[in-house]
Amino acid sequence: MDEGTDDKLKRKQEADHVVERSGFASMSADVEPSVEHQLPLKVERFQNAEANPNPESSPTAEPASKAETTLKAELLRATALSTEWITLAAEPKSPWQVVRSLISFNWWRNAGITSIDYAPFCLIPATFTALSGAVVNIAMMVGFEPLRHSPVEFTALILVFATLLLGCLLGVAFMILGFGGWLVRLGAYSIALVKAPSIKYLAELSKDARKAWFKAALADVEPLKIHIGAVLLWVTAYMVFPLIIVAGCTMVKIITMPVFMGAMAIKLPVWIDFACAIAIVPNILFLVIYSFVALIVSACSPLKPQKAAGFAFKSSWRFFWPLTIVSALFAVISFALGAPSDLLQMATVEKTLAQYDPTSKTISHVWSSLLSVILFPLSFVPICDVLRPLLRDELLAGRVIESRDNP
Repeated sequence: MDEGTDDKLKRKQEADHVVERSGFASMSADVEPSVEHQLPLKVERFQNAEANPNPESSPTAEPASKAETTLKAELLRATALSTEWITLAAEPKSPWQVVRSLISFNWWRNAGITSIDYAPFCLIPATFTALSGAVVNIAMMVGFEPLRHSPVEFTALILVFATLLLGCLLGVAFMILGFGGWLVRLGAYSIALVKAPSIKYLAELSKDARKAWFKAALADVEPLKIHIGAVLLWVTAYMVFPLIIVAGCTMVKIITMPVFMGAMAIKLPVWIDFACAIAIVPNILFLVIYSFVALIVSACSPLKPQKAAGFAFKSSWRFFWPLTIVSALFAVISFALGAPSDLLQMATVEKTLAQYDPTSKTISHVWSSLLSVILFPLSFVPICDVLRPLLRDELLAGRVIESRDNP
């Protein structure tokens, strides 16, 4: 074996060792290798082609195609960014330091820069989400129009049923595509944030380097789609008990409200109504927090689905209060930036039910989707700031729980 072949084999082994240390590139033995496994080899081909511009002069040189040559710079940059995070120590921050950073202008500037740059990657799921609500509302607006005229013919009823059925089917299809797309995009954004030592580091990268960082994260999450889905199935199982509490207390509230039950509304002691409200709020907060934490853990950790769901459950309780403040802050921001039609109709429950307008709701869905391409990634920044030290220093190093590859 000649010296050139030995050097090539040595570089390949070093690249595979670096990727193996990262903990992100391949989550299981039966998952297709990530782009991080492939990039070092492609870059090596480019380097060989550059050293031997004439393929005929070297019998062992593999000629690079025109497309590969064009992508050389981007692959080199993506490879460097994909493995650079291993040598970058995360800034030591406690959860409450993360909460205090929310009053810093610099934090908002850095988070805004990264979220805005990532927004173009979120346009597809946001579009599907907007179409989901718009199609259903338009179907309701068009479908119920024949019922405004009397007498109503049988053919009109068939037309109403067909229109509503088609609208619901299309709405569900678009909703599934949008939801799945958001899981992938937000999972990739979580990887990008956790790999970075801080949000400041990402914001200070050049725009091209930041874009390459995001593309590397999207490549990392691509083979993890089934894994993320499996984790979320286990998450649903963990959510059963809190959901039962929320559903039960909500039913108690509904049967006591004349706006829903009319004269059949039941009068219960005030303390029952108060107890239901106290039970609903923290459980809903926990469900929201747990959903976000579970998605981040499923994308960033080397755990099996069941263990990832359990670890996310424990982490949600561990950081419940700081994450509650973060969630409440972004809920207020989302409400304040909501569609004007929604703000006008949400004065009271009675007004909301009496003034349902499909047109305004369609506009509301489009408006919310436009905001989501920035607000969704932005809301993940402080949550990843809280979880970053745990995921990087403990979970990936294997000091807390065993790897998914272990029995």
